[in-house]
Amino acid sequence: MTGNELTDLVTDLLPKMIERVRVAAAGLTPDQLNQPTASGDWSIAQILDHMMLAHGSYLEILPPAIAAVGPGGEAPVRLTGIGKFLVKASGPGGNAPAPKPFVPKRAPYDPAVLEEWVAQTNQLRDLFLSARGKDVNRKSLRNPIFKIFGMNIADVMSIAEAHFERHVGQIEERAATVRATG
Repeated sequence: MTGNELTDLVTDLLPKMIERVRVAAAGLTPDQLNQPTASGDWSIAQILDHMMLAHGSYLEILPPAIAAVGPGGEAPVRLTGIGKFLVKASGPGGNAPAPKPFVPKRAPYDPAVLEEWVAQTNQLRDLFLSARGKDVNRKSLRNPIFKIFGMNIADVMSIAEAHFERHVGQIEERAATVRATG
């Protein structure tokens, strides 16, 4: 897969993720959005907040990284070691615990958390779109949690793809359970 293909894949995926969450959350009350699972796992609102915390850290470091890399969108994608690890850990099959800065609060959330998440997801998509045609393999940023590790833009896009898939699936499952239990 080339950098341009990865960019297209992820930027096409994010609006679909937004739609999946909107469909899953449609008609849920504020109490239902804030209802944790029977085993105490995060509520839908907490999952949305977690994704905003995690992806927000990349929103700060991506713009200068994208601006600093030159052309090269047709080059094959090469993830770094930390990128490969984080894609696996944060994806649907991963079970890595959230780093402390990305753990959502326990307090009830306003239903506006959904629209805040949509706005941030669209902002992330716009940043990824701005990387089209660029060398997404160049190591140009530091991991926001594990600062000793250099990453590239392809890592960030791949991590986002996996992370969205994992948590949007969780939101769909939780919404179905909330509806089924009343």
